Amino acid sequence: MSEVVNDSFLFTYIWFMQRLLLLLLLIFLVTFSYFAQNHSINDSKKQVGLAFGMSRLDFFTGCYFSKEFRIVQPFASVEFGVNRSIFQKRIFPRLSVGVNYFVVSSEKFHFGPYISHSYSLLKINANSTHFHHWNELYFGTRTEVGDKWRFTNSIATGWMNERFYSQTIKSVTNVNSIGFFANIGLSYVW
Repeated sequence: MSEVVNDSFLFTYIWFMQRLLLLLLLIFLVTFSYFAQNHSINDSKKQVGLAFGMSRLDFFTGCYFSKEFRIVQPFASVEFGVNRSIFQKRIFPRLSVGVNYFVVSSEKFHFGPYISHSYSLLKINANSTHFHHWNELYFGTRTEVGDKWRFTNSIATGWMNERFYSQTIKSVTNVNSIGFFANIGLSYVW
């Protein structure tokens, strides 16, 4: 009975985290739209970049968008797993939202902690109707060096939840573990 209650709780928690990710993304986009129309806040900068990183799941490459509000920088990114998407011919997307807080911020150097939530899914094979789902909540540090063109580096660790259909027990299973993520990238700021 406890396994049923535990699975029910985890399913509800994962459902909630997916909705929270969508809500954060919506708030993020609405905030950008609001500040884009507000001419009184002219000191904010937009940033778009390409990044390459690795985690326990795969090597990831993708693009991100962020907007600086003094020392706070919310961001959203879309990435794809390199090994599974290119070499194994299975699409492995990863969506992330988060916020950077630059404790040290100068004209050409930014450093501080960040928090991010990522969601990814993968169809294991063409014959299966089941997907693997991953929710990741990471805390780490981010460094940006440069003025208009910035070299970026992030490293983080945190909670990772994997949800999948187990053929052994014929039900959905959740596994929690410690995950990590590190990336480097190049961005343009305007």
